Amino acid sequence: MINVGAAVDGLVVGSVLAGIALTLRARPRHAEAGGSPGRWLAVMVAAISCNQLLFTVYVLRVHDGDPAFIARYLPPGWFDLADGDVMRAVAAAFPAPELLAASVLRIQAALELPFVILAYLCVCRWLDPVRARALTAPAVLWAACVAYSVVFGLVEWGLRNPYTTDDLILRGLSGVGTALLAGRWREPPQRRESAVDLLLAVGSAAALGVLVLVVYDTALLYNFGHVPRLLPVAVVAEPSWR
Repeated sequence: MINVGAAVDGLVVGSVLAGIALTLRARPRHAEAGGSPGRWLAVMVAAISCNQLLFTVYVLRVHDGDPAFIARYLPPGWFDLADGDVMRAVAAAFPAPELLAASVLRIQAALELPFVILAYLCVCRWLDPVRARALTAPAVLWAACVAYSVVFGLVEWGLRNPYTTDDLILRGLSGVGTALLAGRWREPPQRRESAVDLLLAVGSAAALGVLVLVVYDTALLYNFGHVPRLLPVAVVAEPSWR
């Protein structure tokens, strides 16, 4: 049996050491079309949230609001659904809800990697725009995507369920697509010129960290019922990282 915790710890240490070596050798890439990572991160957040909405519709309509069909395979802390009157009205109006079966774990498996990689690129770009270009060099970006994908795959294997095989395939495809497409923006490289710039960058990174935790808790763990409580936190944090 694989000890998932030990395997992840070992991979983290190895990834950090390899990442340092690769980054020191990497050359900054030329600017490419495609917009900033922050804009693409916003698209990922919207897509993940949309999937959570569709998942809630699917459970309410197809499983009478009971997520036990999948919750029994996962630890506590998942599947606190939004099942108020508004959500039920949306679910009732949705045509062919049985077609939303892929919203159960699989769409999440495809979107999680680009979400975390884009967040990582945003933080790098704020703290050191020149080094951020080096971090999108092919060797570095591929190494990051492989490392994250292996960690996510180990977690998937540790939480085996009827969708594990599908999820592993989707995570593999997502790793290839993310490595090929992430990290493209137009801005010319600029260095931080003052302590104020650095403080603003650190503040933006902290705010983005809050938003990542909110997205994980509400959408990636299928807890749309937590949105009313956490939405004010996200609203306060969001303007600081756009």
